[in-house]
Amino acid sequence: MSDNGRIREANRIIIDNEGVFGVGIDSLIIADNEGVILARTHDPAMYGDIGLHIPHINAGMNGISSYFFFTSAFAPMGISITVPIWYDGEVIGVLTALTDMSTDNFVGFLSRAIDAEVTIFSGDTSVATTIRRDDGLRVVGTTVAPHIVDSVIGRGEIIALEVQLLGMYPFYAIYFPLHGWDGSIIGMIFIGVPIE
Repeated sequence: MSDNGRIREANRIIIDNEGVFGVGIDSLIIADNEGVILARTHDPAMYGDIGLHIPHINAGMNGISSYFFFTSAFAPMGISITVPIWYDGEVIGVLTALTDMSTDNFVGFLSRAIDAEVTIFSGDTSVATTIRRDDGLRVVGTTVAPHIVDSVIGRGEIIALEVQLLGMYPFYAIYFPLHGWDGSIIGMIFIGVPIE
């Protein structure tokens, strides 16, 4: 099997088996000790470029694990986690895992893990949620109240409050900011428990 065939097969196994923790890894990137990209599961034919200009790969080359949130053409909101690969006390490479957070699978997993409703926002607009309308459809494409956007996205605060969603019963809610690689706030996550 060719190298590209092995990478495609590894990617298929990761996705088909729902990856780490059951949420799936949508892509893996592997770089060597000079920051040269050895493999990308999302684009197996693209390799050999230098990844040191990518902040999290550069951090990994310096022995620092990191994560950040991102938006892209393939993921309205995703998370990137990078770890250095150590051998005999030296960093010999970097492994980056990318997960699309804007999927039913991701919010469903998180909801089950914490026993709460979950919504992912890119900016102030919902891109994935466990909250459903009366007809069973998930409520995406909604925006958050301006005072919540000002607190969470504008000032980077974590806020807890009662909210009324879609005329439904009220929720105890917590909104957390999601930071991009440069520290800017690019979205938020809602975690809510119905008030009974």
